[in-house]
Amino acid sequence: MFLFKFYFLIFFIFMSSTLNAHAYLDPGTFSIIINFLIAIIAAVGTYISLFWSKIKKIFKKKKDDDDER
Repeated sequence: MFLFKFYFLIFFIFMSSTLNAHAYLDPGTFSIIINFLIAIIAAVGTYISLFWSKIKKIFKKKKDDDDER
């Protein structure tokens, strides 16, 4: 955990510096980022829909167990 905090601190200090990057981000870059976000949302939705019955069984068992007590 210490190592994670150390790396996070180094990353935060590095990113909070106010140096100019002199970089250019063309519109294609943002298109790739948007496509990546849409793909993640689609993958999560597909994963949930494939295992929806198993997810419902987990919660249904817990509810049934609570009713029996």
